[in-house]
Amino acid sequence: MTNTPQNPLHILVVDDEPGICMLLKEALEIRGADVEIAHDRRGAIKLLQKQPFDLAFIDLTLPDSRGLDIIREAKEFNPDMAGIIMSGAAVTSFQDLIEYQVDAYLNKPFSLDEITYLVAQHTWSHPGGAEVAADFPGALLETAHQIKTPLAVIKEFTHLLLERSGGEISTKQSTYISVINENIDHALTLVRHIEQFQQAAGQLVPPDLEPLNLDDLIASVFESWQPVMERHSLHLVSDVADNLAPVLASKPGVEQILYNLLDNATKYAPAGGTIHLRAYGADPQTLCIEVSDEGNGIPADQWDTVFQPYGRLPDHQGSPGLGLGLTIALRIAKQMRGDLMLGDEEGGGTRFILRLMASEPS
Repeated sequence: MTNTPQNPLHILVVDDEPGICMLLKEALEIRGADVEIAHDRRGAIKLLQKQPFDLAFIDLTLPDSRGLDIIREAKEFNPDMAGIIMSGAAVTSFQDLIEYQVDAYLNKPFSLDEITYLVAQHTWSHPGGAEVAADFPGALLETAHQIKTPLAVIKEFTHLLLERSGGEISTKQSTYISVINENIDHALTLVRHIEQFQQAAGQLVPPDLEPLNLDDLIASVFESWQPVMERHSLHLVSDVADNLAPVLASKPGVEQILYNLLDNATKYAPAGGTIHLRAYGADPQTLCIEVSDEGNGIPADQWDTVFQPYGRLPDHQGSPGLGLGLTIALRIAKQMRGDLMLGDEEGGGTRFILRLMASEPS
């Protein structure tokens, strides 16, 4: 049973689509948020006059008003409320968002991870907010399990279409289906992140550690990621020092950490750049695996941010994902009695260093 925070968030949802309202209400209430629903301006203003709200998700177009007008009116009652506009169409004027004091913009159809991020972003400054934000992925764990099955079914049918099991399709249709398939894979990755966050938080048995040969492990990772890097116009280079002792670690754990680091590299490294995957000994008891890129790098005063749940740098706010990948990677590293850290990269870029124990100190 989950503990409800002493100061739950008060959230207002305003939309004339009952399905949107129920989706948001269930996703937010499952872990203690207090949610009220209105379907038009009149109902929204009535609720706003009755109590203050911390957050408001408001549709851009309502039967009797614009969402922008409701946010401006709402802030007269509650100036500290964060107003989030939702819309199925592209916003026509970002100047309007600024003028009407809109705090965030959410495209429909939205995903639960986008809702998670927006709520978590607000809760850090809310009393008891850190507890809500840290616990929110657990709130979605059951939902994540339920989402996996329909996603798997959709993925299977995209494969059948691509294999022409349902008849011939055009080249353009094949391209569209491939894009759908890639986005299903991305959604499944987000679901795995929720599950891994729970595991990395210590709710499941810590990983079994065994001696691993780094030459074999790095070669396997390199072989898997080389085609991915090529699709992103990136060069992957590996460099393993000679005569390294075996590392004491969990093979799935190390592979998951490297997956997260290399996945980040494909997102933030410039096209045509080089990603380096290195392994070397730091001292007789410690072995290191590094992933470095030639991107813009991370300012030293923001290094801690990237390992926090939902940690996002200002120029990464629009990137896909939950912001949990590096949190998961760090916790897995700690479970293997190791560590994950950032280091300065000569000439710019980002360098992550995974430190692990040697199985047989040299």
